Amino acid sequence: MPGMTTIQDRVQPALPADREVRFGDLRTLHASDAEAVYELALAELPTDAPPALRGLQVLARTLSLLMRESFVIGSAANQHFASTPQRHGLLALDDGADDVAFLRSLYSGGSDRADHKMQSQKRSEAYTSFFLDEHAWDANVRSTRLLRVDHQDTKAVVNGSPAYHFGSLLDSAREVVRCPTAVYEGLRTDGDLKGGLAFCGKASRRWTNVGHEPPPSNFVFMVFASSDGCVFDWDWVPECKENPGRPRNAAERFPHGEVKAPVCGELLLGNVRGLSPAPFKPEHAWYSTKGDCVFWYLSDHPAYADRYDDYLTAFFDAETGANLETRCVGFKLKSVSRLIKTIREWSMPGSGEGIKVLFDPVKPQITLSYLMRAWQAAALPQSQDLFPAMILMRKLGDEGVRAIQHAQPIALPAEMQAAEAFST
Repeated sequence: MPGMTTIQDRVQPALPADREVRFGDLRTLHASDAEAVYELALAELPTDAPPALRGLQVLARTLSLLMRESFVIGSAANQHFASTPQRHGLLALDDGADDVAFLRSLYSGGSDRADHKMQSQKRSEAYTSFFLDEHAWDANVRSTRLLRVDHQDTKAVVNGSPAYHFGSLLDSAREVVRCPTAVYEGLRTDGDLKGGLAFCGKASRRWTNVGHEPPPSNFVFMVFASSDGCVFDWDWVPECKENPGRPRNAAERFPHGEVKAPVCGELLLGNVRGLSPAPFKPEHAWYSTKGDCVFWYLSDHPAYADRYDDYLTAFFDAETGANLETRCVGFKLKSVSRLIKTIREWSMPGSGEGIKVLFDPVKPQITLSYLMRAWQAAALPQSQDLFPAMILMRKLGDEGVRAIQHAQPIALPAEMQAAEAFST
C-alpha cells in the first residue's frame, strides 16, 4: 500500500487553494502523474487528512468504479455527470466536453490504459488494481446521492442573500457532501423532510463577502437536503466538543442518530455557477419550498447558525465565536407550512391574524408568538415559542377548538396551569 506522505506530496500540486476539488483537477494530475491517481484511490488516508485531499480521493475512487463497470453520461441542473448504468457512483463534469472526452479515452484504452497482454505485464500493481479489482470502498462510491439546488432556491440565493452564502454553496457545500464526517436522516418529524438528509463535515475555507479565510475552529459545516436531493440550506454550526466532526446537540436535533450505512453526495451546480449575485438586501425574507422555511437577514456579516428549537434557527455574528453573548444577525423560520396550517385552523376568519417573529439583535433572542385575538380572548397564555402552544392546543382538544372558534374562555388542564410552563 502506498505511503501517505509520498501520496500527499505527489498529489498536493493538483489541490486548489481557493475552491473545492473538481474532476478537472484529477485530469490534470493524471496528465502529469497517472500513477499518483491510481495510488491515491488505493491509499488509506487518516481521518484528519485535509478535506481537499479526501475529496480528490473520492473522485479517484469513483473513476475507478466507472472504469470497471462502464459509465453513462447524464444531465441535471444544467450540468453533465457520469455514473454507472445503474446510477452507482457519480462524477460532476464541470468541464463538460473535456471531462467526457477524458473518460471515453481512458475507458477505451487511450493514451494511458491498454488491455493487451504484452502491455498489461508492464503495468504497475496499482494500475491493475485500479482497473480490475473490487474494493471495500466500492460500497461508499455506490452510495453517492445526486444533489442539486432547486430553481427557486437558486433564484433566491443570488437575489439579495449575503455574498458569503453564495460562495459557501459553490465551495464548502460541495466539499462537505462529497466526504462528510457524519450524515443524519430526518430533518422534520413529518412531511417531505422526514426523509431529508443533513451532511456534516469539515470545510477547507470559510467564505466572507470579499473572499475566503481559514475555517473556524470548533465549528463544522452542515448541508441540508430534501428527500428528493435538493440542497436548500448550508451553514457553519458549533461543533460538539465531546464528539468532534459532529454538530452540538446532535441527539436533540436528529433523534434517529447518524445514518449507519455509508452516504455521500455529489452536488451539481450547473444552474448556479456563473451567476452574479445581486447586492445584499437587508431585512428581505425569502421562502424555500424544498426546505419549507423562510430566511431573513438583518446584516450580511458572516454568521454561524445555532438551533433555537424545532421552528427557529438563529444566525449569529461569527466574529465573536460560538457563545450566547454574540450579536444575532438573522434567523430561519422552519416548518412554515405547518405554522400557516395551524393559523388557518385556529384563527378567527377575516381577522388577518398570523405569526409574529420578534427579533432583537442586541439581546440574542427570537420570540415566536401567535397573533390571535381569539386566543387572547380565551385568556390562554402566550408562549415564547410555538411548540408549547401547539402542545397546549392538543391537550385542550375539542373544547379548545370550540373556544377558539367562539372566543369563549375555558379552564386549563391542571398540569398546564404551572406558571413555569410558559413565559407570559
